[in-house]
Amino acid sequence: MKLLWQNPTTGCIKNIPGFNDMGVKIEQYLNSIASEGTVVDFKNMAISSNTVRSFYGEAVNNYHLIERIIQLQKEQEYDGIIIGCFPDPGLHVLREMCDVPVIGLGEAAMLVALTLGEKFAVISVDEDINPNMEQSFMKYKLENRAIIRPIRAVHPPITAAEDVEGYIDPFKTIIPKIEETAKECIRDGAELLLTGCGYMGPMLYMHNYYKIRNTSVPIINSSAAALKFAEMMVGMGKIGINVSRHNYYKKPSDVMINMIRENVGLSKFV
Repeated sequence: MKLLWQNPTTGCIKNIPGFNDMGVKIEQYLNSIASEGTVVDFKNMAISSNTVRSFYGEAVNNYHLIERIIQLQKEQEYDGIIIGCFPDPGLHVLREMCDVPVIGLGEAAMLVALTLGEKFAVISVDEDINPNMEQSFMKYKLENRAIIRPIRAVHPPITAAEDVEGYIDPFKTIIPKIEETAKECIRDGAELLLTGCGYMGPMLYMHNYYKIRNTSVPIINSSAAALKFAEMMVGMGKIGINVSRHNYYKKPSDVMINMIRENVGLSKFV
């Protein structure tokens, strides 16, 4: 089984030394926990707005994200695709367009959470990304299985430089920020917490941080959950369980797709 893990940003961000090293470490981690016979390719974007921390930033980025994944799927023939970002950017367009399972990190992690506790919460890296995440959450209609205000950010926001530092030592800055927000979520009824960022989960689990200190509340590595969910869905396809093409995910005809692309100056799809 070969899976594509599409990171929504470029590999390098200006003035952030070592940012690309995170992608290498995440790919190594994902492959270390993958089932035997599964290979995960971690891919960065060639062009990206490098933010989904606003609806505009996500919308601009989605065009490049969707085109990138479609092209990679044509070139590499992946068995499944994971969008490595908690707000699930581009998910429903890609489910419509791709013939293999497309997994949203946020959706998969929340569905896994339903089997692990009655009430969950999500810890995000920045208040600015919360509306994007909340929009996805509301679409999934999981309000009864989460705490009030289920998406809660750390304070102050986690920066790209802190992400890089966190892969060396998350106990210095990242974990204290997480725990402050986590304790608030636990007081409000959270039985488990989800990492609200594709970078955060691998970082914590690589350093053996599985639950909030001095509590019995687990912090679920959403990236690991998405990987295992993807493996399951690829397996489902092998026994005939696939995405419905009846309504929402009915794929446009090749003629329609090529007309759309021609109208905006893009190359043919097929």
